[in-house]
Amino acid sequence: MFQSLPEKLLFEKEYNGVPVQVWEKLDRREMRFGNLIVQSAYSTLQPDCLLLRYTRQMLAAIALVPQLENVLHIGLGGGSVANFLFHHFPKIQQTAIEINPLVIDAAYEHFGLAKDSRLKVLAMDVTKSINDLTGPYDLIFLDAFDHSGASSCFDSTSLLLQLQDLLSVDGWLVGNFWNQFRLFSLQKELWHGLCGQLIEAKTGVMTNSILYGHTQSNQILLSTVQKRAQELESTLPLRLLPLVKRFKNLEHSVEPTLLGR
Repeated sequence: MFQSLPEKLLFEKEYNGVPVQVWEKLDRREMRFGNLIVQSAYSTLQPDCLLLRYTRQMLAAIALVPQLENVLHIGLGGGSVANFLFHHFPKIQQTAIEINPLVIDAAYEHFGLAKDSRLKVLAMDVTKSINDLTGPYDLIFLDAFDHSGASSCFDSTSLLLQLQDLLSVDGWLVGNFWNQFRLFSLQKELWHGLCGQLIEAKTGVMTNSILYGHTQSNQILLSTVQKRAQELESTLPLRLLPLVKRFKNLEHSVEPTLLGR
């Protein structure tokens, strides 16, 4: 029997009672908050590879928008999604808001996060700084977790409405949730009440669910999304079509929308 290779602790500091750690085994690095839950993962040999399934599923949102120019991230982690967009969409602007400055430090030091004017990273609390944001944003990614789960700020109707106001006409909110969290059904109900169209994609039975919310009442068609996905994946190291095929439209419609045909 082969013994499991030991992990090496590269980074460990504490902020407001939350330990931020970076562990390494072979070429894989993981960000954790003092437990075994992986917040971010990164390969030093394949830095462009999205190791975590939920990050790939969140990025399927690029097939929902006709043109990507401006992106906002609430929560940074190791910066996998932001870094992928930075390298493969050189014309877009990105802003990332992260409440924990140690997460930002770890992302720069150990996860290859790009330092560039096209990717602005701000250490602040979005609930206190949202009025400083201007937009419009084509995608707003909500992926702020601590050691106990998704940030409670995403349960705020007021905050979600303010974020919606920052979206472009064709823009989408994209949220990462644990689908086994006891309040997830209420979170989904909240999004359902605020969005003109709501899509869910599950990455597994007891893992993450990604919600995609659009403020407009017009329904985007499955055929349109699949066509965009095929066009995009021809130039990206990411198979988008299988990801968009996981989309389930939570809105009832007689049109052949994302419920399938």
